[in-house]
Amino acid sequence: MRKDVGVWLDHREAWITRFGPKRETIHIKTDGNSHHFYGRVIEELTGADRIAIIGPGLAKKELESR
Repeated sequence: MRKDVGVWLDHREAWITRFGPKRETIHIKTDGNSHHFYGRVIEELTGADRIAIIGPGLAKKELESR
């Protein structure tokens, strides 16, 4: 089964939704350390087949560059 994930993020928080038979949404807030924040987001994306990233500002590009 394909694992699709949607991500909304800015520099302070991320909302990650996994779509499938059971929808799951996770909320991650930054602790002030961007390296740690983006690392946590990336951990939640592991194993996804398709990822859609949306949100304001440059946070999308910062995540994509990691």
